[in-house]
Amino acid sequence: MRLLRQAHHRLPGEGEAKAASILSLLNRACEAYGRSIRREEIEGAFGEILQSLRPTRETFDMTHKGLRLIRQRLEGSAAERKKALAAEIVKVERGIAQLVDRVIDSDSSVLVAAYEQRIREAEFQKVELKE
Repeated sequence: MRLLRQAHHRLPGEGEAKAASILSLLNRACEAYGRSIRREEIEGAFGEILQSLRPTRETFDMTHKGLRLIRQRLEGSAAERKKALAAEIVKVERGIAQLVDRVIDSDSSVLVAAYEQRIREAEFQKVELKE
């Protein structure tokens, strides 16, 4: 619902016409319906209201505590993820070592090719985990 309509009017000034931005109230429920108000007045009043809005100390403290808890949880979950990724990297490295041992022990060229493919995939997975 539009509450204001903007129009530009020429206002008489000292020897010359000045352009002014006028806002008209469009809310029929308002007692000032249809009344024109200079845009600067509305913006100035809004600025004053905005400056006067201050949270209570209790609200500020509660918000600060909540944000601090969120930050601690995020930091904790980041540390847990880092540990899990490190453990996964170790697991992948062990798997690569086992595959290399199988390649060394294998006499079949088909098995060697299959092991080499699995080693490449594991190396790729290890790079992804490190990133």
